[in-house]
Amino acid sequence: MRVALAAWLGAIVLGLATAPALALSCMFLPFHAPGERFGTKELVAHVEVLEVCPDRTMDVRIVRVFHGREERPLVTVDAAPAIGWDKPRQWGFTPFKSGTQWVIVMLRGGEGHALWQPQLCRAYLKVLGSNAEGYVSQLGKREHVALDALALSRSRGPQSDLIGQIFAQS
Repeated sequence: MRVALAAWLGAIVLGLATAPALALSCMFLPFHAPGERFGTKELVAHVEVLEVCPDRTMDVRIVRVFHGREERPLVTVDAAPAIGWDKPRQWGFTPFKSGTQWVIVMLRGGEGHALWQPQLCRAYLKVLGSNAEGYVSQLGKREHVALDALALSRSRGPQSDLIGQIFAQS
């Protein structure tokens, strides 16, 4: 009995020790709340996962950039915190794996890290054909949005109200 209890407590402590400190204070956000503006250091992109590596980085192909700049078609994304906390599953989807496509808000990686890191507490959108699905503008409601609407909102000018434009077009 004591051995089982010690093993159970050890697993919990080990799990917490490997969890990123940022996630412990995470305030969950929808993909893009009404009136919110993406920052100048953020990259919002439609990506296809090519490979999830053992070190929890992902090699992705950038299909389309909705906000920010990235001119390379293939980049490495440090997904260790997201995979460690199983964020795709928390947002209601299967985990990151080869062949899956996502619309993700990412930030530049730090020194010695991959180029980009997904924002840990922000909802991801799962790409299904020509649409993306997920918690777009609020956490309590799963929504579908056309990828073309996301692309059109980018071409309308810098930092316009993305969600307002998307739903005005639907």
